[in-house]
Amino acid sequence: MIDCLKKTIGFGRYIPHGMVSAIFVIMMLVYSMKSQLMLGDTDFWWHIKSGEAIAALGNIPEFDLFSFSMDKVNYQWLNISWLWDIAYNSLYQISGLYLPIIVTGIINAFTLALLVGFMLRRGAKEITVFLVFILCLSPYSYMATPRPHEITFLMTILFYISLHLAITQDHKKWFFGLPVLMLVWVNLHGGFVVGYTILGAYMLEAIYSRKISNIKWLGVTIVACMGATIINPLGIGVFAASARTMLSEMLPYISEWQQLRFTSEHALHLLYMLLFLIVFNPINSKVSLAEKILSLFWVIFSLCSERNMPIGVLLSAPTMMLNIEALMAYLPAAVNSKMLN
Repeated sequence: MIDCLKKTIGFGRYIPHGMVSAIFVIMMLVYSMKSQLMLGDTDFWWHIKSGEAIAALGNIPEFDLFSFSMDKVNYQWLNISWLWDIAYNSLYQISGLYLPIIVTGIINAFTLALLVGFMLRRGAKEITVFLVFILCLSPYSYMATPRPHEITFLMTILFYISLHLAITQDHKKWFFGLPVLMLVWVNLHGGFVVGYTILGAYMLEAIYSRKISNIKWLGVTIVACMGATIINPLGIGVFAASARTMLSEMLPYISEWQQLRFTSEHALHLLYMLLFLIVFNPINSKVSLAEKILSLFWVIFSLCSERNMPIGVLLSAPTMMLNIEALMAYLPAAVNSKMLN
């Protein structure tokens, strides 16, 4: 199954087999069991019923079918995860809870396996990668539940790896897959906007370094992604729909949208953030400018909302890993130099 996934995605030569395979299998089991425990989350059942309604009606309802008080005339119901709802409702109709739980386990395990494989291919020691992976587990797993945002986590790491390969290793073919990923992403979850922050960071780096070729490729890719984004039931209105979710007046009453709190529940999340900031090295040449921008932006954004923690982890873990490696290489030399003096 691992070899099939690697060949299908095309990342075969970028993902080592041993540690990554073990992490995939172990985390698939862990997240599948965790998903079963998380079925008390009413959002899951809301999405299942939404998919059932869309399948029955043959279209996306324009008003909220599940509210007795919402204005059904003047307030349009915007479902930006409609395709996920249909897909998971279909899985539920086929097998009950079994397939939704298993698929959630596979998606989240594959996301972390890609992250670990990517870090290993950056030349880090296995022990450093494993340490960073352990630090990532708690803040990532907090939101690893059977809900549409799991797609955003997977697409985030796919976008990140694709752009890194396209820019740093001059593999331009990776640019071509990004509009396709965006087309899928925008119809599955409103987190597609994360993709534009990744593209934007690499564009800023290209402009700063005056690499005309990269500017052109990124410019064309951004335009192509914009074209792919509007291929959805809401068209260009999907941006407004995503913004309406993030600016909703109900957010203060939803715990996962709250800022990270200094409590025992979030101790490991805060530890990850603290270590990231402690080892952050703005002059580390092994970390690109785009990665420095992305990691800092999303770590800070994660502090503003618990919901962003997995994205912050995925986009900052490689930077933290490379900074830890640089620090471990510097300390022995610094100690020896001081002893000689």
